Amino acid sequence: ISTNTKFIDIDFSLKEMNNFSSDPLKIETFPESIAYIIYTSGSTGLPKGVQVSHSNVVNFVYSLKKTMNINEKDKFLSVTSISFDPMVLDVFVSLLLGASVVFIASEIIKDGSLLLEKIIDNKITIFAGTPSLWQIMLDSGWENQLNLKAISGGEALHKVLANSLLSKCSELWN
Repeated sequence: ISTNTKFIDIDFSLKEMNNFSSDPLKIETFPESIAYIIYTSGSTGLPKGVQVSHSNVVNFVYSLKKTMNINEKDKFLSVTSISFDPMVLDVFVSLLLGASVVFIASEIIKDGSLLLEKIIDNKITIFAGTPSLWQIMLDSGWENQLNLKAISGGEALHKVLANSLLSKCSELWN
């Protein structure tokens, strides 16, 4: 382990969470500083680590705020692993814009009716999923229209599926 590496024990941190100070951290960062590195093959099929700067994240967040009218009243449902780039949408957008984020167990995303139940019970207003995931939800017997901004990505969104989602959601973004 490099001398610049700091090991963080998540289990210990969760147990000791109430003992940590709630004072703001005094860490100086710059727009060009790296916010995170994501390992992806992207559209090239060649695996690589992509460095994403703080300014990239902030630009993305405020672009979504402007185009999708995201605000502190919104509630995101997160089904994305923190190691997958779409988590930026669920987590950083929520945190930076004052919205809420609800995390669910990964097993729930395999069951369209359970996923739909979580969206309804938690009054989720924004949910991002692949077309395959949206199809699973539709196939589970989704009947009522929801006040939900649906975001579809990661795969091609076909017109038939898009039209089905538009009949069930308040907005659809691809």
